Amino acid sequence: MKDKPLFSAAVAVTAATILVRLFGFFREVALAGFYGAGSVSDAFIIAFTIPGIVLALVSSSVSSAFIPLYTRVEDNKSFTRNIVSCLTLLGLIFSVVFTIFPQALVFLFASQLDEETFKIAVALTRLMAWAAIPVLLVEILRSYLQLQKVFFIALIVNIPINIMTIAAIAVSKPIGNPVLMSAGTVLGNIICLGLLFFAAKKHGWVYRPYLDLRMPELRKMLILLAPVFISTAIIELQQIIDRNFASSLPSGSVSAMNYSVKVISMISGLIGLSVATVLYPHMSKLSAENGNESLTRYLSGSIKKLTPLLLPITVGFIVLAEPFVRIVFERGSFTAADTRLTSECLRMYALLCLPASIGPVLIRGFYAMRNTKTPALISVFSVVIGVALNFLLIGPLKHQGLALATSIASLVSMFLLIIFLKNKLKLLGLRSWFAELGKTVIATAVMGCALWCAYKLLPVMSGGVVRCIIFTAAVAAASAVLYGLMLRILRSEFIIYGIYQLKVFLKRKSAMNEPDET
Repeated sequence: MKDKPLFSAAVAVTAATILVRLFGFFREVALAGFYGAGSVSDAFIIAFTIPGIVLALVSSSVSSAFIPLYTRVEDNKSFTRNIVSCLTLLGLIFSVVFTIFPQALVFLFASQLDEETFKIAVALTRLMAWAAIPVLLVEILRSYLQLQKVFFIALIVNIPINIMTIAAIAVSKPIGNPVLMSAGTVLGNIICLGLLFFAAKKHGWVYRPYLDLRMPELRKMLILLAPVFISTAIIELQQIIDRNFASSLPSGSVSAMNYSVKVISMISGLIGLSVATVLYPHMSKLSAENGNESLTRYLSGSIKKLTPLLLPITVGFIVLAEPFVRIVFERGSFTAADTRLTSECLRMYALLCLPASIGPVLIRGFYAMRNTKTPALISVFSVVIGVALNFLLIGPLKHQGLALATSIASLVSMFLLIIFLKNKLKLLGLRSWFAELGKTVIATAVMGCALWCAYKLLPVMSGGVVRCIIFTAAVAAASAVLYGLMLRILRSEFIIYGIYQLKVFLKRKSAMNEPDET
């Protein structure tokens, strides 16, 4: 019974994440369909990610420190208003400065763009800078709603951003004015912010202008957010470095990398981030009340349950990358050549499925124990490895080398997080996890071999898109069944637990449908 609120929150977060990620995915499909992988799409991706990296970095760090302070501040309503006012002022300064000097931001993110792409990116960024205030405020208002246990609405309001961006992409192509794409994104962010203000008002908070830079709680928040900001900034720095490397490659490379990594981000967002979002406050409470024993159980349980889901997905993307990209993206201006370019990146980024999903859960395990230094140091080490691998791999492998470098660095980071957690939590249960991991690897290897043979023997890529969809779905479904059978033969805990839960669900369903004889 105690887990029901946690389960309900997990369902709400997962449902909202699915919807938001789907609309974000549709945005990438629309961009690929109307502009393919070329100068305009490269420029828009760079301009679109600038608020997401520079500004969301600030807002996410502030919101991480805002939640624990909110519960301790006597006048939390005024505290919230003060934070909103400070961020509004910061956003206004950002908008004015980078409307005048957008070249500085574009150069920071992609210093080696060709002249045409750079010019388009500057025009898009100049307008995109006016999304600064909404981007900064969204996370704070979302955190307030989550404190009120309003999870679904807090996440779902992101959908208007993608809807307006998709509409702007569709309109901008026929009239030949790509700057309209930035206008659609800015408008979508403003609508999102308005909806969050309305939701916050409905749940007890109304904004009134209030600014006090000397508020003691404001100083406390700055101290709390510093380690989180540094850690997050280091991770974002990796993306900036990767885009600068990619900007030296032929036109379309930035777009191909973006399209493929969005596919992986959708998977990790649905699985890993949903779990981390719901478990983080609960793990913090467990660590404070019961020490590390309960926290250990949650972390080891999460790793054991996520790994058997993610490994076959990784292999599936590696083998079926080309038909998947063809089905999802190849239409309009997105050509067969773009499909090959993007699928090459997707095969390398597929290795991100595991670390991008498990990593956030592990990091929040450290945060729950009030340890923010270890994840930051591991992030620094990961970036150093990523940059070194970029230099080594970009020559022989081009765009594939950059994607592979990111995946390897993330895998190293994940294993370091596990090792340090094992030292911190003596009962992490890694021995039993490795035993289960062995069974998962064997089942995945058998599935992968069968999938590869089926892909090579069947005409998956020949004929039209409908035929490609049918063959791809058939071989994927058959491989999933084979994977489940192999886990059952190997008596994996994952499949045994899954079968048990299914039997319990069906038994309850049957009991609910039985007529009441009284």
